[in-house]
Amino acid sequence: MSPLLEMGMNLEDMVKFTRDGDRVAIGEIRTGYDHADIAKENGIGTPTGDDHVSMEVDDAGRLSDYGDYIVLSGESSTCVVRGDKNKAREVSAGVVANITGKRVEIEGQG
Repeated sequence: MSPLLEMGMNLEDMVKFTRDGDRVAIGEIRTGYDHADIAKENGIGTPTGDDHVSMEVDDAGRLSDYGDYIVLSGESSTCVVRGDKNKAREVSAGVVANITGKRVEIEGQG
């Protein structure tokens, strides 16, 4: 099972993430394991009823941990994001910063 992000976690260089409210679930990047799987395993998001884009979440992408700061990037092809994607990513940056205590950047907004 992919874990929920918590303070002090030893993150790999880059992981996939999904966010629903103030909960962020993370999972390794590997073939056949997608953002929807991460959301389902952690009971976050809402099923869409679509076979391909199967979960609706507040945000989904990649999280890269560089030690003293984190970068959020990318998007999901298996989850649909509620509302405005740019606003969602800004909220995700705040949530991840609160959880990890690290500075969080959004790719392309450096």
